[in-house]
Amino acid sequence: MLAVCRGGERVVGNLGQVRLQAADVLQLEARPPFVERHRQSRDFLLISQVNGAARPAHEKAWLAWSILAGVVVLASLGVMSMMNAAMLGAALTLLTGCCSVGAAKRGLDTQVLLTIAASFGLGAALETSGAAGVLAGNVLALAGGNPWALLVATYIVVALLTALVTNNAAAVVTFPIVMTSAKSLGVNPMPFVVVVMFAA
Repeated sequence: MLAVCRGGERVVGNLGQVRLQAADVLQLEARPPFVERHRQSRDFLLISQVNGAARPAHEKAWLAWSILAGVVVLASLGVMSMMNAAMLGAALTLLTGCCSVGAAKRGLDTQVLLTIAASFGLGAALETSGAAGVLAGNVLALAGGNPWALLVATYIVVALLTALVTNNAAAVVTFPIVMTSAKSLGVNPMPFVVVVMFAA
């Protein structure tokens, strides 16, 4: 404990002899484990930066939730595409101070972005080269032409792939195969898309 404040004034004297009262404000110097445990708590105000991140701005939580809800509503009602709504939401979080530009930059994982980009290229190659069709035929043969069996097989294959590569890569690689399989069976591909999403 470094200091005690009571009624807006610093309590003078030996801190070891100060009897604490309700509503006293304490200035503490804490070890890193304490900070990690309580940095999200509303009972403590972090006044110095730890690991390059300042304390969470709890007072702007309602604004961040409102922006998120607005993005979902705009995309759901078809007012904007999901991409445009998400970009608008990201811009609003920066403009309103919910997130700083530095924090946004730190939140970007370039390795994940590169993996997603490479996965899209691989998925497109599978589709245009006809490999997706061949793989879809093999999957259909294993499923016996049964849509329910194909759903189960899709989930198992995607779940296994996520253990070998990233979940983004697994989803993008299997997506064209699953879509081709669903079209071959003449069924709605949406359930298969949802299964890929949950499995990944």
